[in-house]
Amino acid sequence: MDNQKSDITVLPGDDPTKLRLGWTIEEHVGAFMLPSDDNSCYETDKADKFFGTQGSEVDKLRNKVWTSLRQLEFLSGQPWNNLALNYIMALRPSKIRVIKHGGMITCDALTWRVTVVLKEDNRTIDYIEQECEVGSIGANCGQDLQLKLKQQQTGEKIPQFDASLIYINPYALVRVEVENDIHIPVSGP
Repeated sequence: MDNQKSDITVLPGDDPTKLRLGWTIEEHVGAFMLPSDDNSCYETDKADKFFGTQGSEVDKLRNKVWTSLRQLEFLSGQPWNNLALNYIMALRPSKIRVIKHGGMITCDALTWRVTVVLKEDNRTIDYIEQECEVGSIGANCGQDLQLKLKQQQTGEKIPQFDASLIYINPYALVRVEVENDIHIPVSGP
């Protein structure tokens, strides 16, 4: 990604004869300001080329973005069974996962995976989502695309906000063997 960054910082020691080397292990991810200033998604020049009875070839996208989309909404309220599975196969999923009510959903962005979320009875479909690669005309990421859709639906401009993400890897810091009295708490699995 273009926004990745690594920093090394030398921390001054209390005792100049015992200098310590310190660092952060982090990754900056995503667009910085959302919604982006590119409004070409509202234009029609590229969309209009598909008018016609036979359709037109689809050009490969120069840039790609990802988002999750609700799918097969007519199956909401229906039982999770082989009939529902038959329809889900039309989505050409890379994987299918079924989440029972109150279950944890891992957000690991596996393109074309379909997630079926069940209601409290753990048998009735609440909703179905698919993680999709989508067009990037006028959008920097999936969240940017969703914000621009909301602007179009409501007619109200969403003020830009800082959407920078930083992931810090405390597990990597714990594995470093340094003679000191510092304890780095690590939470998670």
